[in-house]
Amino acid sequence: MKTRIYSITLFTCFVYTLSALAFGQTAHNNKAEQEVLKAVEAGRVALLKKDIAVLERYWTDEYILTLTGGNTSTKARWLAGFKANNAGYDEWEADEVKVVIYGTTAIYNARFKVKGHNNAGKSYTADWRCTGTLVKQHGVWRLAAAHFTDIKPPAAPPAQ
Repeated sequence: MKTRIYSITLFTCFVYTLSALAFGQTAHNNKAEQEVLKAVEAGRVALLKKDIAVLERYWTDEYILTLTGGNTSTKARWLAGFKANNAGYDEWEADEVKVVIYGTTAIYNARFKVKGHNNAGKSYTADWRCTGTLVKQHGVWRLAAAHFTDIKPPAAPPAQ
């Protein structure tokens, strides 16, 4: 009987300990998720305003950008092009947002609905899926890599 009571007590303590750890981790992750979302929002606003200074701080020096066609760019190359021409973004909305935290690394995934204009002033719209990797450096979440892909409308069902 004593062994059974001891086992039940030990099991109960184990469950409470796991629960405390799980809830503590969730609270910590929720805070980190909110910090990541705030950082991503600041980056989105900087793109709309063409605020190069904010983008320079938001992107890591080693930032890797994979564009919808599969080509890649660096922070320096992309910012130089963005500064040098008249292209820009008029709207940039996010939905289907997901954030997963792994310590000081975060994975961000969202759908972006974008309206912009090219260097000649011609308007365009885009529907993109983006996966970004953010890292926490010196207490600040920064974007280290982003990969964009076009979202295509679903294919029509085959004719019957």
